Amino acid sequence: MRFMGKALVTVDKVKKDQLIVEMFNPRTCTHTEFERMVKRFRWPADCGIYLSNSRVCIETHFSNLQKPHWYRMNHSATPTAYACRRGNTIQWYAVRDLRAGMEVTWDYGSPDASWALATEVETALILDDMCNVKLCKKTQKVLRSLR
Repeated sequence: MRFMGKALVTVDKVKKDQLIVEMFNPRTCTHTEFERMVKRFRWPADCGIYLSNSRVCIETHFSNLQKPHWYRMNHSATPTAYACRRGNTIQWYAVRDLRAGMEVTWDYGSPDASWALATEVETALILDDMCNVKLCKKTQKVLRSLR
């Protein structure tokens, strides 16, 4: 993959259903939590994937200095890639065979609630690690048991 302007473009041929790019270690949080992280870390407001259940999927290691490849994909109503959550990653695959030099796009409206597998504890872990948020004693106890 390479960048053409701000877009993600294929370097070589890509076969249908071939993995193109992935988001590592995705987590979900509420819109309010996401907005707080955007402000605190000065992330772009579009660095999260909005889900259908009022939650936002984020990459916990998002960096303004070196934006991940998935962030460079533009929206299209006729995308060249589709997204799937697989274990602890979100992966984008080719919709059809792509020739070298084609832009990789996806339909921003395609994520569904199945991506939001995070529990309240998982979200609390993110906020605890990233924001030093004060957590209730019950949540702190659960977090200690997980570490």
